[in-house]
Amino acid sequence: MTVGVATGGDDSCAIDKAFLLFNKFNCDVAFVATRKRADSSSCVTLWKQTEAGKIHWVYVQRTNAPSKDPDVENAINSKQAGIEWSVTGSGVLAFDWKVSSEADWDVLRFYEVGAGATNEISGTTGGWSRVCATICSAPDVVHTFRWEYEKDPVGDYVGQDCGWVDAISWSPFYPLTVNGGNGGGAHTNGTVVAITADAPPQWQMFNRWTGDTNGVADVLAVTTTLVMPATGIVVTATYKPIFYALAVGSGSGGGPYAYGSAVEIGAEPYEGKRFYRWTGDVDTVADIASATTTVVTVGRTLSVAATYSTPLKVNEGSGSGWHPDGSTATVAADPDPLYKEFAVWTGDATGFLVDPAWSPTTGLLRSRPSCLAAARSRSGGGCRVRATRIT
Repeated sequence: MTVGVATGGDDSCAIDKAFLLFNKFNCDVAFVATRKRADSSSCVTLWKQTEAGKIHWVYVQRTNAPSKDPDVENAINSKQAGIEWSVTGSGVLAFDWKVSSEADWDVLRFYEVGAGATNEISGTTGGWSRVCATICSAPDVVHTFRWEYEKDPVGDYVGQDCGWVDAISWSPFYPLTVNGGNGGGAHTNGTVVAITADAPPQWQMFNRWTGDTNGVADVLAVTTTLVMPATGIVVTATYKPIFYALAVGSGSGGGPYAYGSAVEIGAEPYEGKRFYRWTGDVDTVADIASATTTVVTVGRTLSVAATYSTPLKVNEGSGSGWHPDGSTATVAADPDPLYKEFAVWTGDATGFLVDPAWSPTTGLLRSRPSCLAAARSRSGGGCRVRATRIT
């Protein structure tokens, strides 16, 4: 039987007080350990090493009277006593210890059974010191630790001839898994752990931490901290697309979109107009000549606009047709009939012509249907000479 068996960090089995005692008057050796128990009073625990190499434990009620138990007597006679502490898995074992003894001869030892070096202290000059041992292993590995006080065969007494052990505790490691980030590992309950999300994939940005986030300081921060609970937890860094603006002039389909989205865009219909083509950032527009088409978004803001053409009617001349809004059209009067000659252009588009009195001429068309007509005057017959405009 052990003084305490800690599995999974059960702090209720921690030893309250413990000390190793050698009575200098009758050479009794004892390791005295008291433990707070709900079902019984404090007890004295004695340990001895038998000749067969087996460990033997005995519990007796704490009393000043000599013990009649043969195991107790054997432990006293062996001049060696100690306690064991067994735990499972990984964690941090901590305890306080001190000794008052003959230096280098009467020693207080601490070690893990079957593994690790033996730590020992002796002498009369040292006070209490805290020992923290980090234990790493598979979750199902059992570790057994021993504290032993041993007298040398001579039996002389220096100082109080005692060793003390106090505040033994076991803080198990719990696994922290960080998906999409760093900071994972094994940590004890209450440890503040820094976690950082990995760099986001291209065209994405960090979104938030998800999973066991009760102890996470800020789930919206790329780098934050969490307080480790008394259980294994998993947190995951999540990401979301970066949205880029698509502006559609004189049409539908504009808005924010993730990279690589195929967005349908459509030109607004206008009375008296025809759709002409899409202009602007049209590198990824499927068909710039189609009023309804798609555009694939890229990693920046895009702006496209629908353009239109309007009709120009030219009477007694050439240049009629559908012309893109804001384009320049060339109009020319038909050949003059007998005894007549071109005089001037008339109609609602004459204000946009370079020179309404010339044919041919050009004009910057307005964005609505318009009409021109070649007006003629009588020539008076005979030959005539007309000046040619030089530009």
